[in-house]
Amino acid sequence: MVELLNITPKRAKSVKRQLLIGNVLIDEISKAKQKNKSSVLNIIAGKVVKKYRCLKGVSQSTGLSRGTISKYASKTVTIRKSVTRRCQKEVTEFFNRNDNSKTNPGKKDSKKCEDGETKQTKVLTDYLANLHQKFLTENPTYELSLATFCRLRPKNILTVKFTSRQACLCIRHQNMALKMQCLRKLSVPVSDNPERNLDLNDNIDELTKIIPDNKEINYNTWKRVDGEKNIKKMKLVNVNLKKSEFIGIIKTELEDFRLHVYRMKEQYQQMRRLKEQLPPNHMIVQMDFAENYTCRSVDEIQSAYWHQTAVTLHPAVAYFKLDGSLQHRSFVVISNELAHNTSTVWSILDILVPQLKQIDANLEYIHYWTDSPSSQYRNKHIFHVIANHVELFNVAARWNYFEAGHGKGPCDGLGGATKRFADEAIKMGAAVIQDAADFFAWASTSTMREVKFLWLERDACQQKLEVTSCLKIKPIKGTMKYHAVSSNDTRSINVRETSCYCHDCLTGEVCSHWDLHILDYKRNTTVRDEQQRQQSVPNTTNNAIIHETVDSNTGLQQVSCKDGDFVACVYDRKWYIGFVSEVDEDDVNVSFMQASKAMFKWPQPPDEIWVDKNNILCTIRRPEPFGKFSRVFTINDEDRCNIENMYTMFPNTP
Repeated sequence: MVELLNITPKRAKSVKRQLLIGNVLIDEISKAKQKNKSSVLNIIAGKVVKKYRCLKGVSQSTGLSRGTISKYASKTVTIRKSVTRRCQKEVTEFFNRNDNSKTNPGKKDSKKCEDGETKQTKVLTDYLANLHQKFLTENPTYELSLATFCRLRPKNILTVKFTSRQACLCIRHQNMALKMQCLRKLSVPVSDNPERNLDLNDNIDELTKIIPDNKEINYNTWKRVDGEKNIKKMKLVNVNLKKSEFIGIIKTELEDFRLHVYRMKEQYQQMRRLKEQLPPNHMIVQMDFAENYTCRSVDEIQSAYWHQTAVTLHPAVAYFKLDGSLQHRSFVVISNELAHNTSTVWSILDILVPQLKQIDANLEYIHYWTDSPSSQYRNKHIFHVIANHVELFNVAARWNYFEAGHGKGPCDGLGGATKRFADEAIKMGAAVIQDAADFFAWASTSTMREVKFLWLERDACQQKLEVTSCLKIKPIKGTMKYHAVSSNDTRSINVRETSCYCHDCLTGEVCSHWDLHILDYKRNTTVRDEQQRQQSVPNTTNNAIIHETVDSNTGLQQVSCKDGDFVACVYDRKWYIGFVSEVDEDDVNVSFMQASKAMFKWPQPPDEIWVDKNNILCTIRRPEPFGKFSRVFTINDEDRCNIENMYTMFPNTP
């Protein structure tokens, strides 16, 4: 053949070599295993093969499908996969954020993912198109199509419509979605996503002109109604209203809904900022009660069905910085106490905080994040715990509350996974769980090695219930609107309608946008209390500053004081300083501070006594906190001098 082509010997050798290489490669490609076909296609398929019309020859020589070769654009696929690999981590983290998806709490809410691991399912809080725009806004350097963004969605994160079948949804969002659904049925051009209708008040009258004025509008809404035994229950009820009444309700509720959405997004944003900028020796603790676990057996008798035992589960996830990266530890508190109330929460903190200190021995500050039920986390007793957190646990704290209906987070997934693993162990015969103690025994030896299980005895909760019962604290006005509470001292707290983690607030201090609230401790006065009060003495130490007087009838001009003032007064031939919590016609209820050398501190429990107004020496400035943890206080030198002078004028002073 070389002679026929009239090629020089040198050229013939080169051509022979190229033909040999070509034949060898074709033979190797044709013998390649099926699992390597995609790699082969990446090499041989492309625009050059198409340009010289070699698809048929390559297909016949290698045995590869001609159609596959023609459609396989190697360079395009390589570039697309490269972009996908770079974005995969960011998109996955974006989908898993609490503001973009919420965790389903059920033990059956799980799905097997690409890596073979079974994970708790989550539900998106918005449409994929809206989330895609949000991702591109937050990551302007990425050029990611909507199709690729949707393809990267993890399998355990599901899509949902706002009015589809789901549990534990936000009542405000659902009711607004039902009203928008009603308007859409009446051909009013509004979105079924209620958050996209926040500015609807500006033109709702114009949009609803197509509805006749005499039209009676029928819609559904979630409403609390009377049930059996006068117990209120939440039910979906049908409502018929005139057009004007319906439009008026929408206008009123839209303003409240706009603020609700703002608080929801602001809390998520502050949580995200705190995680990104968490200072050293600070820790985030996100926690919530899971649905009680019901103990069942694989084979149980009929009567056992009606006497099933429940177990309280309280998951908590702690976040902290280690070598500059955010780490987390998971805890589940197991208890035979079924009451989900303040005393149980306080008891949980008693066993949880020491575990946190084992993670970080130099722990300085805890940032709690929970949902907002008033019976559990957002009430006057928890405010007392926050104010006295340093005294109780030797570490300062701040309590943040998610907006009502939007507190779903990793704790829900942790609780659901724990219950699912328990069910699997029972079905496999690996465990017999008949009560809370059995559940804890199984959990402590289970395969959930990354979770620390803690036991809480019912007796500890009952003892704490007695403590909270003795705390007579007046409720703080506006409690349900506050979403951030920070400790100030043992008698006061700083509050805010939304959380704030600006530069000042990240350090453990508070900026100027917080409001100060004094915790008002009261006591229920009875005839017996009144008799005992005459003989009671403030609980002070031996090294207290002591002065004596003989007669309580001073003859001096009576000092005027009001609730919230700090005063110096004479009681049982001694003088003390304290906080005025209540003023009567002739008496003043004073919560005394305990003297410690030249300092003062708040005693535990609070020491409150009614004193005669004539025994008040003078009003003083608020004592200034002293020391790192503000456990002790000092009074102004001018105030101290004034107290001494007024006391020397007191009759029969030695």
